[in-house]
Amino acid sequence: ITMSDMLSSAQKTALADALHSTNDYFDFDTGTTNLIVSNGFSGTNATFVNSSGQGQLTNTASAQGIVTLPISTIANRTYQVKVYVATINGSELNMSIGSAEAYNGSNKVTSTAGGSEWITLDIPYKADDTTSFLALQLVSSTSGHWVKIDSLQITCLSWDTTADFHIDSNDAT
Repeated sequence: ITMSDMLSSAQKTALADALHSTNDYFDFDTGTTNLIVSNGFSGTNATFVNSSGQGQLTNTASAQGIVTLPISTIANRTYQVKVYVATINGSELNMSIGSAEAYNGSNKVTSTAGGSEWITLDIPYKADDTTSFLALQLVSSTSGHWVKIDSLQITCLSWDTTADFHIDSNDAT
């Protein structure tokens, strides 16, 4: 299962400028598109746009800006998120996956102050439903603080062995 399988066709269309041509990861390479759109990310106290080949998440109020994206998941499978934080301006990035359209402190990671780093969830997320939510939240609650993301990918790490495999004791090939 790749990230392309986790996005609907409407999401792939709405976020085309930010997605790599395979739809398997965000590369933010094209345009200056607003990513908070119908069938794209949802946002609160934030803007999220393509900016010079990176995704820029910015606080728009004196509160922590957050954007979320629903993704198709399969219950009991484990998911990981990998993101490259390129630069920061006054804030680190909180990232998580969860079953609600909010930041999930149980399956999260926070970038360090320097930027220029790959980060992954501290604990991969075990889905409990057919829809889960990626959340990107700024640590700072100061208006104008931002983080730039160069690449973001969601991967499925595990399979449900009772549903995905058939073992035939008569066929050892």
